[in-house]
Amino acid sequence: MAPVHQPQQPQGLDSLVVVAFVAMGTRGDVQPLAALAFHLAATRPGVAAVFITHAAHAPWLRDLLPGLPLGAGLPHPTAAAAGAAEVDGPEAREAVVAAVCGALDLPTPPPGGGGPHAHGAAGAARDGGARPSGRLVVFNLFALEAYSIAQALGVGCVAAHPYPPPAAPPASFERRLAAAYPSLHAVLRAAGRGGAGGSVGWGEVGAWMWPLFTSRWGAWRQERLALPPVPLAGWRGGEDGGGSPGAGLPPAVPLLYGFSELVAPRPGHWPASVHTTGPWLQRHLRERHPGLAAAWQLPPELLEFLDACTEGGGPPGPVVIDFGSMGAMGLLPPAPALLEVLLQALEAAGMRGVLLSGGWAALADAHAALPPPRRARLHLLAGPLCAHDRLLARAAVVLHHGGSGTVAAALAAGTPQVVVPLLYDQPFWAGRLEHAGLAPPPLDRSALGGGGGLGRGGGRADEGGTGGGKAAGPGELAAAAATLASRLRAALSPGIARACADMAAALRSPEECGIERGAELIWRQASLGPGGSALSYAEPAAG
Repeated sequence: MAPVHQPQQPQGLDSLVVVAFVAMGTRGDVQPLAALAFHLAATRPGVAAVFITHAAHAPWLRDLLPGLPLGAGLPHPTAAAAGAAEVDGPEAREAVVAAVCGALDLPTPPPGGGGPHAHGAAGAARDGGARPSGRLVVFNLFALEAYSIAQALGVGCVAAHPYPPPAAPPASFERRLAAAYPSLHAVLRAAGRGGAGGSVGWGEVGAWMWPLFTSRWGAWRQERLALPPVPLAGWRGGEDGGGSPGAGLPPAVPLLYGFSELVAPRPGHWPASVHTTGPWLQRHLRERHPGLAAAWQLPPELLEFLDACTEGGGPPGPVVIDFGSMGAMGLLPPAPALLEVLLQALEAAGMRGVLLSGGWAALADAHAALPPPRRARLHLLAGPLCAHDRLLARAAVVLHHGGSGTVAAALAAGTPQVVVPLLYDQPFWAGRLEHAGLAPPPLDRSALGGGGGLGRGGGRADEGGTGGGKAAGPGELAAAAATLASRLRAALSPGIARACADMAAALRSPEECGIERGAELIWRQASLGPGGSALSYAEPAAG
């Protein structure tokens, strides 16, 4: 077990490598990168990490990872999920620029690139100035503005995301790119899945970079950062490279994915610059940093409930019900209907449950209104829980939405799962679990008491949202509960239990410790220094 270190503060920049992590999205999108940042700074001498995310995440981050320096807070993540203008407009993007520059102790580029700013990539390319050293930007795929900001500052960058996003380029994407930038398209296509010396190629564009070539970013890159409207547009590619595919193009930016190939095999079309590290788990932090483990304890009243669940025979633990931020985002049925289905299903299965509210105030209110005997069957955790992995290890089954972090944590705990996927990557993980015999077939949202399609219903958690869609009638709720109870019983089958135990054993391999493998890859890139890093290059100036 590695020794315990506290993350280093960003001071003495001449002797430190400062890594600015930028992570946007829900807690499930942000927490894995925070674990990676903490472990990197705690175990690599001379590395300081600053974590930049939505201001709403700061309270639980401080509780979960004390000592991890937080940068300036960004707008609300729930609004980000809804595509609200306040998290993707000029002011929001300027907040990211300021936060990254502040974390790296670099001047903020003036709007439009006006005036000398030799710290920026455009200035370095024009004036021959030296690029900054000892700095790196790591961003998740919901924070793509950080890619362009790193270019404008002339520092290296690494993309890191817990899971592969399910989105693909639009059908017209390549045709439009080829029409607007024929030479760039040709050289990227010639480079294929990797050009000369590991240069960027079409493989990276198709795997993750394609949104950067869309109109969403072009004007901002030009007007705010003095960069070409699309990445790489200023490079001549193979035109002066002796005909070698990709000659003249910069090295590919590495992309780290925090999942295990034991669960989802690597697709053959991914370029070599895409790495799978294993999941960035809370359990791995607890095992390697005993100081955190001492603070991550289950509340006494929850421990008492868990102990009571094992008395008198029956399943060896409760059903842990964790839909993350889905309720707060308005993607679950109305809270009273959801509770009714859960309680009827638990009663039919002869089980008790632990329900995590995910910050959904309406769910806590509906639970408080239940008669005491019914509340006794379903214990509610209304606040953030630091010891999430400890709770999953005590569960008989985990009922959840299929978020990649919950999937990975339950697999690591060896706990069977029942999945009700709602959106984005969740159907993919639900399908992988079923295919591997680690879970029964996934359930439709109607099995939770939803009487209609997905909706944003009650709105954000801090506005008292009640849930999305219309309420189902009593007969529909009873049928949904019977279906859910059947799946809970199926998850307890001997075959699934054996498969889960085998997977948990396989995931204990050192090769599956994602925070260690991810930290090592980032540290290698950061330690290469100016001029030697495969991640650091100056984007030619716009115009």
